[in-house]
Amino acid sequence: MKTGMRCMVAGARLMCLAISGLALLLAAPAGVLAEEHGGGGGGAGGGGGGGCGNIFGDLIHILRDADTGQPILQKRLVELPGDVLDFDYCPIPIDINGDEIPFAQESCDPDPLYIEAVVEVDYFGRLNGGRTKERNNRMHFNEVISSIKNADIVTQDETGRLMFGYDCGGNSNCGSWSTIDSPMESLALYTRLMKYGHFQTDPLEVDLWAHGDPALGIQYHPSLDASDWAKFQTPLSHLAPADVGNYWPEELDKKDFALAGIFLGAAANKTGKITVDLVQYLNRILKITQDTATTSSNPLTLPALIRDGENNIYPANDEFEERFVDFGAMQYDRAEWHDEDLSVIRPMKNIRPKKKGSWDVDDDVSLLGWLEFINGESQKEPIAGIEGFVAAGSDALRAIEFVHNYRIPADLGWSFK
Repeated sequence: MKTGMRCMVAGARLMCLAISGLALLLAAPAGVLAEEHGGGGGGAGGGGGGGCGNIFGDLIHILRDADTGQPILQKRLVELPGDVLDFDYCPIPIDINGDEIPFAQESCDPDPLYIEAVVEVDYFGRLNGGRTKERNNRMHFNEVISSIKNADIVTQDETGRLMFGYDCGGNSNCGSWSTIDSPMESLALYTRLMKYGHFQTDPLEVDLWAHGDPALGIQYHPSLDASDWAKFQTPLSHLAPADVGNYWPEELDKKDFALAGIFLGAAANKTGKITVDLVQYLNRILKITQDTATTSSNPLTLPALIRDGENNIYPANDEFEERFVDFGAMQYDRAEWHDEDLSVIRPMKNIRPKKKGSWDVDDDVSLLGWLEFINGESQKEPIAGIEGFVAAGSDALRAIEFVHNYRIPADLGWSFK
């Protein structure tokens, strides 16, 4: 069996799996850290792309550190090119219960007898938009920055998404409001916050992708200034850098991570799901821990982990280039972000059969109550690490789904006054 990508038939479906953890997951040289999004193949959280990896077929649930999400690679003898038997580092596939799936003999492949137990990460949905060119991601981020500059107030809606007020007087009394509901804009916000820890950009950053009338001369990306940051309401003050003049990456704190989770939920399918594997694969696709032609890496990263033949686990050494986000600062408290009472429209209770389909208004529906019903009861202590990040994203996803399904439409509100 040769190192590379191999397609295997599992029942009636085609599944593509990464064969070599060393060659495809972590050993990409710095020179191939492309400026464009893409890749994301490889069973261990970020292979080199190409082959079957371009259709997400090789993204599967693997064994990871429970606190950090780092992939744990098994050091084992496998058959390498040229029929050479040597050590390699293999992503460890797991089933739906988190139990390890055996390897095929002298291979990084799962044992064919257990192939049906492999769990594919085939639930990206709208997050597949992360595969677009980096210039598209920046275009959507620029749109949000322009919206901020045009707004009078920047705050959050009930789910935590950014909301802009226009024609505002005192006490946030605004003539109109708009909420970022675009999955691509939400994904662009997620990318920027995860890489930089803030939204400040260089006002003299040349837009390399600008096109149009040559007479316009050099064009720059839109950037916030001190007057724009004054629009941000208190809960969002952490989006500013420590120094407004600083546009370099800063370490993320728990509020940055929680809001990034909200952006991730806003970018995903409203009926989808968020898991550790999805987060780690998406971060690789978006190159969160890599420098690109126009962005810098998240400042705090971790290496992969290696498990040897005696079940000792230790960090990979410097020969492995791929890194993973350090979620160590994450502390997620659901009540801190979603303690909201909503006015919603929902089916009437105790109605006669002939009135089936009637609706009523409830002005005091607890968003926390809904989240506890759909995502499980709130924990007494904040949830740390990548588990907390996944919880933040999942809560945002379900909160947005609830609001979309049951909030009173603006053009109907007059009839209930």
